[in-house]
Amino acid sequence: MMKAWMRVLGIIVSSTKFKKTVSYGFNEIDNLSINISGTKYLSSLKDNFSIRIDNLPYIEVVKLINNEFDRISIMCGYQYGTSSCIFDGAILNISNEKIDASTNSVIFVCCAKILGLFNRRMNLSLSSGINMYSALSLICRQAGINNPKISTELKGRIIQNTLNISGSAASIIDTICKSNKNVLSQSDSSNTATISIWDSTRTSQRVIELNPRTIIVANGYPTLSSDGLTIYVMPTFNFMPGDVIKLDNAYINVSQSSKQEVLSDPNIGMWFDEKGEYMIYQISYNLSNRGNSFSLQMLCKKRSLSTMLTGGTK
Repeated sequence: MMKAWMRVLGIIVSSTKFKKTVSYGFNEIDNLSINISGTKYLSSLKDNFSIRIDNLPYIEVVKLINNEFDRISIMCGYQYGTSSCIFDGAILNISNEKIDASTNSVIFVCCAKILGLFNRRMNLSLSSGINMYSALSLICRQAGINNPKISTELKGRIIQNTLNISGSAASIIDTICKSNKNVLSQSDSSNTATISIWDSTRTSQRVIELNPRTIIVANGYPTLSSDGLTIYVMPTFNFMPGDVIKLDNAYINVSQSSKQEVLSDPNIGMWFDEKGEYMIYQISYNLSNRGNSFSLQMLCKKRSLSTMLTGGTK
């Protein structure tokens, strides 16, 4: 039984220019200490990760920099159980920090591929009357993105006014999504698409039913407030912003123990979803292959707020 909960935490990095790939963390004899923190958002602009690896030979660090490694995948899970890619993105910078006479730490600063690999500036004029699907597809083609996931439901959304916009593909897409109610995007490529864009009122998202065994209560039971549902879970699944989680509302702690708490959120019950379904808006990761940290924190909001259709259960 103990073997089933042995951690898997490693990274795979590759160089587009030199066609090279290396991995770290999957070989126990390497004696590497890996610490990962980062956040995925319901946005095309914000995803970020920071990865620190201790005890990596300095010659390896030099090779990483000289060979211009620019892509990264983070693998996480448990041996003899579930393990998956939880982030697939771009490397913005690789640096080396000297800790002491015998220890150095290589640091990878990472972001979404749409920011790190497809960030050239564009100037576009989108005519009024064009549907949003065609407009977003054009933006992706101009940026060199050949695998966007754009919901065909957006063919029914028409851009009412001519848009003259400039910036990177990520910033332009973010501007369009924010100016159109219920149009959402997320940019983690671990689902194979560089960018995913959909209309939450028409497109069904997957629903993931949480098993109580995967909910971590060391930080307390899930809590609910006007900011949303905050829940800590084990990294047993590649959750994505926009996914819907389903759990028994009885697991949620809505206690209020002070006058200030009651006055700041007097109608806490209104944030419950009657079906126990909550859409993920933000996922924060705190992972280590040796320390105590091995969890993710999700911020969710009740599904009815996005007026989404019912999706399938995974």
